[in-house]
Amino acid sequence: MQMSPSFVQEATTRDILARILRNLQQIHLRQHHVKEAVQTAEKITWLLPDEPHAYRDLGYLYYRLRAYHRSLSAFEDYLRWSDAPSDAEEIGNNIKVISAELGLLN
Repeated sequence: MQMSPSFVQEATTRDILARILRNLQQIHLRQHHVKEAVQTAEKITWLLPDEPHAYRDLGYLYYRLRAYHRSLSAFEDYLRWSDAPSDAEEIGNNIKVISAELGLLN
């Protein structure tokens, strides 16, 4: 098996910090500390604003906190910045569900 050149690329400081934050986010989730996981996920989007998957993950976390407007916005950002994501239909359905829930709250 041949190793891809991307496996041996030098990691930037941002890459390393993002990896640490992702690990910390997973620790918070395993401990059921969703608020802390959201705070960590937000930091990832600040650090890597061009990383669409960070917004998708944040959308799910906001939803778990019932922060529906923020969840909707994060999912929309994910779809806007992704190039033909394989989960576009699922995320689109999530957006419909959240929009319906927001409609019921008004």
